[in-house]
Amino acid sequence: LEEAAQLSAPYWTGELGIRHTSPDASSWARAEIALSDQQLTGWAWWQWDDGGGWGVRNGGGPLDRSWLRVLSQPYVQAAAGHLERMACDVKSRTLTVTVRSPRPGALLQVAWPESLGPPALEGGCATAPGGYRSGSGRITVALAAGRCTFRLRPQAG
Repeated sequence: LEEAAQLSAPYWTGELGIRHTSPDASSWARAEIALSDQQLTGWAWWQWDDGGGWGVRNGGGPLDRSWLRVLSQPYVQAAAGHLERMACDVKSRTLTVTVRSPRPGALLQVAWPESLGPPALEGGCATAPGGYRSGSGRITVALAAGRCTFRLRPQAG
């Protein structure tokens, strides 16, 4: 973060840096992703089919759904206004967002993993005018003006 500030550049984690077959891989990755959320920075998982334990699919084998679940967390993809907070509770798969909206109806886009099913929106300062379209991988949220905190969680059922 200090280096990015010195360069007047955004901070971005290029990879999580752990073989997902390591015993502490899930806790390591979740901690790294939580830190990125806390700092409001981006991150990536470099995926390749190498057969060596780094990919979600290795050597043409089956998809590792448990590792994919670790990586599949909702996040704010784009926001009008100033994003103040973003946090995903990995147990409930609930994303909490606080944003300062510049005007009523300003839009915020959330990447929402298809594996979580349709999201439920909680918070009186936000609406989802288009709803969630299955297969889209995202939901658009319209904000009230001013400071708005809302939650997206998988629908019960």
